Amino acid sequence: MRDADVADPAISRRSALLRALRPPLPREHGTWAWLLLPAGTGLLAIARPSLPGWLFFSGMVLAFFLRAAVESWRASKPRQPRFLVWALVLGIAVHGTAVPPLAHWDRWILLPLGAGIAAGPLSVAGIRLLRVRWRVLGEAAIVGSLSLVAPAVAYAGTGDFDRWTAFLWLPVALHLWGGITYVRLSLAPASPRAVHVREERRRTAALYHAALPFALAAAVAGGAMPALATLAYIPMMAKVLYGLWRDRPVDRVQTLGIGEAVHAAAFGALLVTLYRLAA
Repeated sequence: MRDADVADPAISRRSALLRALRPPLPREHGTWAWLLLPAGTGLLAIARPSLPGWLFFSGMVLAFFLRAAVESWRASKPRQPRFLVWALVLGIAVHGTAVPPLAHWDRWILLPLGAGIAAGPLSVAGIRLLRVRWRVLGEAAIVGSLSLVAPAVAYAGTGDFDRWTAFLWLPVALHLWGGITYVRLSLAPASPRAVHVREERRRTAALYHAALPFALAAAVAGGAMPALATLAYIPMMAKVLYGLWRDRPVDRVQTLGIGEAVHAAAFGALLVTLYRLAA
């Protein structure tokens, strides 16, 4: 009995220490693709990664953790100081990785790009209508902002802001929005009461992916992206066609999430490879 009394406080202290050292992870696990796809594309597509490119890439990932720490602190009841400590540590880390490419390597175009990256998430966090009533508009704002991470990381790595670098956000944004329409289609209920919801989501997914080839053709004709890069969308369009043909919700949300993560990684790898071949 006496041993148990001695051991229990030690175990509780160890558990508390491990809990305090565990970094807060973003709760929306699907948004990892929204960050890593543009960041990885910008790092690898245009040229070989350089030190400022790696630094800015790391800064974007750390900023993602910083947001999670702040959100975790706001959601905790009562407020937990460990989240504020993590926010302070991560804020210093973001400063140490994202500022040197701008100040030391004179990548001053990162200032407007950084403002554009922050505009979408901050507007959705501050405007409740964009989270509830106008959720589609809020998602579009976030996708548009986070897609700017691709040209920002690419420019940080090369120092050149040419046409392909400037428009590197476009293939990423088109893929992310296509993924949103597919996930909504896959999660639409099949109950008789929600037939109109499912039909609306089917129509949205079908119209978007029917218009996608024309959007890609216009981008290629305008010099915004290489023609080879359009081949990266073939697996996504095949997946959506299968989803439309299958016409029933997924059995497990976890399976859908894993599948989308794998597909985003495959799309990113294919897009990077095609950009390098085109260059």
